Amino acid sequence: MKRSRDGAAEIGKGARRRLAFFFALAAGLVGWLAIAPVSAAPPTSLRDVRSFLYLVDTNTKTPGLEHAIASAPQDLIILGGVTGARPFDRKLADPQGRKLILDYLDLTEASPWETPELFDRTHPDWFGGRNPDWPNIYSVRYWTPAWRQALFRRLDEIKAQGYDGAFLDVASGDTEWSNGNPFGNPPYPDAAQALARLLGEVRAHVDSWRLGRPFFLLANNPQGVALAAPEALSSLDGIFSECLYHCLTASKDVALPAASRRFILETVAPAYARSGLPVFASEYLAPTDPTAAEASFQAYAALGWIPSGVIARGGLQTISRGPYIATAKPTRPQIEGRASIKNYLSGGSAASASLRGGDQGDVLIGGPGANTIVGGAGDDLIFAHPAAAAEQGRLSISLKVVKSPKARLPGIKVLIDGKPSRTWNTLAGTNPTQPEEVDLDLAVPPLTRLKSLRLEGVGTYYTSAQDFAVVTLRRVRYEGLDADLKQGAYSTHSGYFGGVREPYLSGGGSAEFGRAAFPASPAIMAGAQDEIDGGGGRNTVVYGGPACSYRLQITGAGSAVVTGLKSGEGPDRLIHVALIRFSDRTVAVSPGRTVGCDASERPHAR
Repeated sequence: MKRSRDGAAEIGKGARRRLAFFFALAAGLVGWLAIAPVSAAPPTSLRDVRSFLYLVDTNTKTPGLEHAIASAPQDLIILGGVTGARPFDRKLADPQGRKLILDYLDLTEASPWETPELFDRTHPDWFGGRNPDWPNIYSVRYWTPAWRQALFRRLDEIKAQGYDGAFLDVASGDTEWSNGNPFGNPPYPDAAQALARLLGEVRAHVDSWRLGRPFFLLANNPQGVALAAPEALSSLDGIFSECLYHCLTASKDVALPAASRRFILETVAPAYARSGLPVFASEYLAPTDPTAAEASFQAYAALGWIPSGVIARGGLQTISRGPYIATAKPTRPQIEGRASIKNYLSGGSAASASLRGGDQGDVLIGGPGANTIVGGAGDDLIFAHPAAAAEQGRLSISLKVVKSPKARLPGIKVLIDGKPSRTWNTLAGTNPTQPEEVDLDLAVPPLTRLKSLRLEGVGTYYTSAQDFAVVTLRRVRYEGLDADLKQGAYSTHSGYFGGVREPYLSGGGSAEFGRAAFPASPAIMAGAQDEIDGGGGRNTVVYGGPACSYRLQITGAGSAVVTGLKSGEGPDRLIHVALIRFSDRTVAVSPGRTVGCDASERPHAR
């Protein structure tokens, strides 16, 4: 996200526009042990970070900057740096050495406040077009040696001021050299590969310092590299993603369309997951959309990313006004919310997360293991387990049949771990002249890992444009996460041919996906039994599946035991809870209430 010399935020091109405590429960009485303090150990890598803020519109010219950072509970602070501003006082901002602090570096654009030496005279001939949304910011031919040297000088300044690393903004600069770019730049076919090489050169320069301590590189929106040259992401220590629901221009907030979110969630997120790097995701919280904080928090948490949010154009206000957003880590599993502000707390990937809210009606999401969750004084919304927990053991396959009018309907045979699961070859009410879309739901034993999936075409063929019947694979999801269809092994006459975006089966062909095609699901672990105390207020606990997929025992006013019948969730023990919300109904937690399910509603093998 661009920002001006004075720190005003702005939307960019392409990707930049897309934006230990316990309680005992016995004989119906609860005894509390005091919450253990949050671990004093500071993060030693980006993987240890539980909370962060991208203070996009701040720099060392911002009054009170270091004092505000010193008071902030976040582990990681990212600034908007300005060359020529006063030096950053690291000891004042982090006197106990408990934070990681990164400075800003524009990776693929030049400005007079980041690289002033390039603006002393006529612009270099390797400058590209000016940013149409922001004066005095120019695209550059970032593959030129002169730009590389300018970057290295800026990196040397960041190192000299004692920062823990650099935030590499506009790691989506390849889009500024794509066909039809608004900068007026001629297309450069090698733009993504050139950007990938630049990341490697930046890493090599940092390594040449031989600091004896880590210097972290966190790149903002490297979507093109992730999709076209994913091996280059190994030069980074982390990935940053911004703008899921909202982004900013110099003068207004921009609500992003659903198509942008789908691209991030369905295309970009799997590519980032394959890198194995931690992903930090920040949302710009606009007053026009009070739901964006919760929506983005849930979406990012479901992806396994570290979520955050900042008040749009708020300067340092987010530190004092909130929200406070934090994620438990396996090495640092305890999170305690802050008083007087809204908290969004996630169990992350911690096997035994401990979450405690504040007093403003918080949102808490359990981790994949056994969670201890304590609400505060407000009306809390508590998700007992991660969003995909109810998807355990579920394999869904989305297909599209395309055939000529007189061709017979093709089908598909499914083998799971080498064993036949299902053969599908009929469609009721098929229109023979139109593509048919079909979704198959299949069952895999929960709490195990799918080893292989084989799909075999039945009656598929292609003779000519007038005589054919093929099956297109649109999507394969396992336990709530998309498989990477490009990881499939396709037989002859099947796969990605002729520039198609979705692979297909033809000529009786097949596709086989090994374990590598399926992201490891963080949704649930064995022994995922929660202890949940809603605290004060009118609290709601949420489960992701329909009510009849759970055994609900109401043990008293506000008390219940919930057990997933097939998902591996629970038994969870709940107290001080008013409502339990399932995907299909909400149940008041009061004595005498039951959930009736007939046989058709009970979970079964799909």
